[in-house]
Amino acid sequence: MIGLPKKESSVYLAAFLFVITLSGLQLSAEKLRESPRLIVLGGFISSLLFFFAVVFLGSIKKEIKWLDAGLCLLVACACAIPVHRICVTTCMLFSAAMLFYLNFMSSRIMAKVSAYNTGKRVESKSPRGRSVKQD
Repeated sequence: MIGLPKKESSVYLAAFLFVITLSGLQLSAEKLRESPRLIVLGGFISSLLFFFAVVFLGSIKKEIKWLDAGLCLLVACACAIPVHRICVTTCMLFSAAMLFYLNFMSSRIMAKVSAYNTGKRVESKSPRGRSVKQD
């Protein structure tokens, strides 16, 4: 049987990485304001906060709803405000892309796990629309 990671390890790791990323973002806030490229980098780092918050909540809860994802986005954007206001916009854009990727990958992983546990072969669509047989 394929096992998923333990809930406790995901919770602790996501919380630890959230705190470390937030600390690094706040310590380097002045440096990130110096050029437009660094401002966009600040938005990306803030979207990592969104990712870690979603992983944290997903480890605690069984399922993440849109309200939970919105709360995580609000927290990440609030952490991006002291860096620069453009960081908030880029944080939203990067977070939307991360949310799409998380949804796509979690559905693929859960399909593989459930197919392995039941002994069935899974046929899923690739991003380009072609059918892919998965073992």
